[in-house]
Amino acid sequence: MYLHVKASSPRQGYGLLFYKKNKLVMTDFNAIRVVALDVANHSSEDAQDQVGELIWVLLQRNYQILVFSSKGNLEVAREDFRHPGLSFIQLTGEPGAHWVQTYPALGEPTTLWVSDHGPIQAWVSAQGLPLAYQEASEHALPWHFHYAALAEVGYLLDPSEFAYRAVGDWIADQQQQHPGATLVLAMGGPPMSLFQQFALELKHSLEAQGLPLVELLDISGFIKASGDTSLDDLEKSPWVSDAAAHWLMAEVVEPALRGEPVFVEHASDEIPPAFLAHLPLYVAPGSVLLLFAEMALVEDMAQEVSATVLLEMNESESARRLFEVGEVGTLDPMFLSRYHAHEGKAYAWYLAAHHVARHAMFRVDANTPGVFRLLREPEGLPV
Repeated sequence: MYLHVKASSPRQGYGLLFYKKNKLVMTDFNAIRVVALDVANHSSEDAQDQVGELIWVLLQRNYQILVFSSKGNLEVAREDFRHPGLSFIQLTGEPGAHWVQTYPALGEPTTLWVSDHGPIQAWVSAQGLPLAYQEASEHALPWHFHYAALAEVGYLLDPSEFAYRAVGDWIADQQQQHPGATLVLAMGGPPMSLFQQFALELKHSLEAQGLPLVELLDISGFIKASGDTSLDDLEKSPWVSDAAAHWLMAEVVEPALRGEPVFVEHASDEIPPAFLAHLPLYVAPGSVLLLFAEMALVEDMAQEVSATVLLEMNESESARRLFEVGEVGTLDPMFLSRYHAHEGKAYAWYLAAHHVARHAMFRVDANTPGVFRLLREPEGLPV
């Protein structure tokens, strides 16, 4: 017996659940890294526009794409899609050993096949690989993804939405276990990792998931940033002042965690100027409070809050963005050295001194600009 459980929108789940030999299994689309895209049935002008839009979206999210036509009519204008993540192959039927040897990804479970061609669907099904299709056939299995429009494949392969959904599912679980509790989440990441964007989009996603009380607070004014301080100064304290640290914890974080309402109407000397835009501030019991700053996971904070989110990015990508170096080409070692000498040095100290990785409940890969891919979440939930 097979049971196909699919949400009305690909954004509403991690993947497709099914029973196979009485065992519940999930096709995890968050694990997909390569898309084998059959464009045989997309030769019209409108259809090619859809293909082009999907290819562009997936390339922006750092997927590798293998484009082919099972009918041999590769109509997509190749000159319009020159990109290191994109390859055109002359595959017209079932991939034989030669194809898999030449393109090993074709046989990997981290590759999603998108095709309506019967022989290809049969081979993919026999290999137990993920498949998305538009036209039903005898080879399509219950755990394969049926789409009405090609854009749905793009919705399905949205790493950022998987990350937001994972946090949302954890919040829902906590609210079920502790009705009426206020949850406080702290999140941050290295310079230029776009942790601000992650926090804002997470807020929007949580609200779309039905959470009405989601508050977003920028606490960058309370905690030093790697680019604005020396390592010696940072080692003394990551907080801009003891008074500011005490105010944030005693007046906002701790009462919120106790389930008390938080109301701050007027400014005071302890509140950094950058935070004044949040006043008057009201956090109702049962809210979800999102706090973000580059070094938000300092131990004083990480040990108090309900959950922590750490965005991670390699040093080369940090330097590339910090010094506005284009994505194409080799990074000049001079820029990396300059990053190591200042921002990188300070941020590395913060990671080590405050055991940030150990405290992080959710870890998110931010190496692709504007794309956030979940690396780790609390035990008991699928990645």
